[in-house]
Parts: sequence; C-alpha cells; structure tokens
Amino acid sequence: MFQTNGSSTEMTDSERGLSWRVVGRIEQGLVIIVAITVNGLEIPYEYSVREKRTESGSWFDIEIGAFGTSPIGQLEMGLSPVYFDSAQDRDPVVLLAIEAVLAWEPHGAGMRRGDGYNRCTFKGVQYRLSDFGPYFDDEGR
Repeated sequence: MFQTNGSSTEMTDSERGLSWRVVGRIEQGLVIIVAITVNGLEIPYEYSVREKRTESGSWFDIEIGAFGTSPIGQLEMGLSPVYFDSAQDRDPVVLLAIEAVLAWEPHGAGMRRGDGYNRCTFKGVQYRLSDFGPYFDDEGR
C-alpha cells in the first residue's frame, strides 16, 4: 500500500518497491504531472480531477491523460517518455498509477477521505481505492 510518510509531494510502497511523486501542475493547476517508478523505471503521466454530483452525493472523478509521456514534463521538467510494447505490458502499470492517484488526491489526503471519495475509470471499470487493498477499515474510513 502507498504511504505518504509525511511528504507533501511523494509516496512510497516499500513492499512492492514503488515510488510516486508530483512533478508539477499545468493548465492553472487543473492538470497534474506525476511520475511513478516501477522496477527502477520512472514513468510520467498526467491526470485531472473533476467533481461529480449525484443524488446520493458528490465524488471526484480522476481522468488519466497522457500515460508514459508528458510533453510539458519533458520540455520543462526533465522527464523522459516511456513507451510500452503492448497494452498487456502497459495496463498493469496503469493500474498501479491509478491506485497511487486515488491514494493521493487531494494533496496527499486521499487515504483519509473515505472509500469512493475518488474514483477512476479504466477500460470500462470504475475503480475505488478499496479495489487495491485494505486502505480502509470495514466501514470504509
């Protein structure tokens, strides 16, 4: 499981050897540039967050944009693109990236916001943080 360890920009998952960091924000802060390190390879990606409202309440929809690349991250922040040979190679890493963002948003507090506060859809499946492990107690907190 990812842990912030008190950092304002980074998380780690020491059991799986993963790290994740916020690199920057663009589009007046609406697009966040981040990087996840898997097996020693730093993979940049971008995401945005939008509030959704339904009759039962509100939640935040996270949309992964460019994955494996970030044009602004490359030009201004020194990130290198990562290309995958196939979706079979890429998709497990995308799921790790989704888990990280769900755990992070907003600003490192995702794990304290309750299950379903953040959601992200990938290949037609909507994910919540609880889909990735025991981040919450039995009551979803």
